[in-house]
Amino acid sequence: MAEWWRPSPTSGDILAKPWLHPDVTAYLEKLLSPDMTVLEHGSGGSTLWLAERVKKVVAIETKREWHKLIAKLAPSNARLILWDRGNYPRLSPSAKLPRQFDLFLIDGEPVEDRARFLMDVERFVKPGGIVVLDNANRPEYQIERLKFMKKAEPVQFFNRNVPGRTSYLVTEFYRLEME
Repeated sequence: MAEWWRPSPTSGDILAKPWLHPDVTAYLEKLLSPDMTVLEHGSGGSTLWLAERVKKVVAIETKREWHKLIAKLAPSNARLILWDRGNYPRLSPSAKLPRQFDLFLIDGEPVEDRARFLMDVERFVKPGGIVVLDNANRPEYQIERLKFMKKAEPVQFFNRNVPGRTSYLVTEFYRLEME
């Protein structure tokens, strides 16, 4: 069995379990309810896990082979979108995307894309919705993270780094400000 921080190499090893620190997963589970819609930047065990707990999951994936693998395992309430990193992926049948998501988990690859989603989170998430930023201390998107923090209320922070070692085991939860 793979550790929580190591991606599974084959579909037989992909568990319906997020690749987040166990404390983060436990907290996230408390926030979820069966009537929620969730947007996820990145896909994997978390997509399968979320689908077991919420009404709908939409996962945006950039890696073609990984997309195919997860799409085969995904239940009917999980939609995977292969994104070529050009324009935003089409998330709904209509051209105008309503702010339809209750929660947005930003944890995809490449990590540089997280900056774009942080800056445009209001396009996707309902007022009062939750934004989860994994690896929040990565330098690739600190400017955008600081700008985002001005329009969101901090809810919970997890820092599971080992002192003296450079790692990115920081996950932050925010509530998007109400209009």
